[in-house]
Amino acid sequence: MKNPGLFDFIRIDEYSATPKYLQLANSIINALEARAIEKDYLLPSINELSFQFDISRD
Repeated sequence: MKNPGLFDFIRIDEYSATPKYLQLANSIINALEARAIEKDYLLPSINELSFQFDISRD
C-alpha cells in the first residue's frame, strides 16, 4: 500500500478564525502524531507549501 502524501492530511479552512499558517502547522503536527506520515518524511519546501496553500512566506 502506498503511503499517502502530506497534502492528503492538510486541511485549510478559508473561513476559520485560525490563521492559515497555524492551520498548516497543526495539520502537520497532527499527521505526525497520528503516524499518518513517517517521521523521516521530507516535508515540501516553504515555497511549495506557500504556493499550494496560498500562504505568505513572510
